[in-house]
Amino acid sequence: MKFLMIFVGLLLISVAVYLQEVAQKNLETGRRERKFLPVSAKVLHVHTIKPKPESYFVSLKVDYYFSVKGESISGSIIPNTQKLTKDYAPIYIEKYFKNRFTLYYNPNQTSEVLLKPMGIWDMYLVRSLQILLVIMGIFNLGVGVYFFYDDV
Repeated sequence: MKFLMIFVGLLLISVAVYLQEVAQKNLETGRRERKFLPVSAKVLHVHTIKPKPESYFVSLKVDYYFSVKGESISGSIIPNTQKLTKDYAPIYIEKYFKNRFTLYYNPNQTSEVLLKPMGIWDMYLVRSLQILLVIMGIFNLGVGVYFFYDDV
């Protein structure tokens, strides 16, 4: 049992170290996206994309247009609609992409747009998990070492 506790502790700490890169990337992306500004974009056209002919789910591609700082920008964006069914797609389009919708653009590069910037919770979720894993790992290591020396 004592060796299992030590092994689990080391495993938890190893997973926390492995998550370091993901946590850092989330923080950097979130900080960069927090500088994006909202703009009301006009919907030009909404395309329904079926990944496979037999698939029941569809994706959307939204063509948009907006003006900011005297510059006219048009483009396409694919919203995250992984579980959008063929039957619900018209209702979804009517609700969210009827005439106008909110986009977030990078003020330094106006052609770079997002539907929604990363939120605070998204930025710190992996970091919080990482801290929790380190605490649990240190606890398991401590208990394992205690039992190891307690038997001696």
